[in-house]
Amino acid sequence: MVNLQCFSQCSEADMSKLLRSEEMTLVQIFLSQEASYNCIRELGELGAVQFADLNEGVNAFSRNYVSEIRRSEEMERRLRFFAGEIEREKLPVPADYNVPSAPNPKDLIDLEATLEQLEGETRQINANQEALLRNFYELKELKHVLNSASTFFQEGAAIQQEGLKERLTPKYDEESGGNISRHLSFLCGVINRAKIPVFERVLWRASRGKALLRHMEIEEVLKDPATEEEIPKSTFIVYFQGEQLKMRVKKICEGLGATTYPCKEDWEERRQTEAEVDKRLEELTSILNETKNHRFRMLNTVVSSINSWIIQVRKVKAIWYTMNKFKKDRDRTAPTRRVGVPSCN
Repeated sequence: MVNLQCFSQCSEADMSKLLRSEEMTLVQIFLSQEASYNCIRELGELGAVQFADLNEGVNAFSRNYVSEIRRSEEMERRLRFFAGEIEREKLPVPADYNVPSAPNPKDLIDLEATLEQLEGETRQINANQEALLRNFYELKELKHVLNSASTFFQEGAAIQQEGLKERLTPKYDEESGGNISRHLSFLCGVINRAKIPVFERVLWRASRGKALLRHMEIEEVLKDPATEEEIPKSTFIVYFQGEQLKMRVKKICEGLGATTYPCKEDWEERRQTEAEVDKRLEELTSILNETKNHRFRMLNTVVSSINSWIIQVRKVKAIWYTMNKFKKDRDRTAPTRRVGVPSCN
């Protein structure tokens, strides 16, 4: 109510001033090409000039500073990449209340080179870490397969003792056209736990009931090395007979994203393999810790400056956008600038 009373006491002339901007004066400026960037940078820091677009009919891709704008957008892309990596690591970004000014041409080149170098190093570290994690989880899966093998082979021995081997593998195979070997082969691996029912159905239909699947859940939650998403998995073993059926089982495993691993029937050989796997896992754990620490230190250097870099790159991009509004004269040496300036200035 107080504000309304104040407004009611104002004259119509005073009311019209409240709804209008400062009285502006149209000014035309001529500057050399070399001084354009620094002049626009200083005028932009003042914030008291409005530039008119003298190239309204010109396509945005046909203007003078398209390549510079693309370079600024490339720096913005790199900064978005760093922001994503920082968020992924959940690093706290310190608040920076100091607004930096737009960099001069020399500092801009240094900033562009710094961002390019940091991005290359970060991507290289990420690639190495992903490869190490993939190898690490593959060894983890192999260790679980070796641990589950004893249970699987005990079940296989029970199958043979109960005479199920004869029922699963007839003496004459119509597809091979003759007698097949009585030796029961097997294939071990790891598969996504959600795909187990599909795996069972496809195996039964493809083998016509001649393949036997056994699986066991992995209690430890494994992760995807690329996304670090937790994926519940299970170890499995498939008993079959014949080379043709072996090829079918392998294709089914590839189609469902299952990973197969070599596994020996002899307990002593499995124990030696498991000891080698444990040794390699220790080495990989040490290397992974060093890689993560190096990546953490590099991201910490970016965290302290990323807010300042974002403001600087945005100001640089705004400068190039403003300079694209200028119209060059006939000899293309001195661009013409038409600006609106408050009359009080």
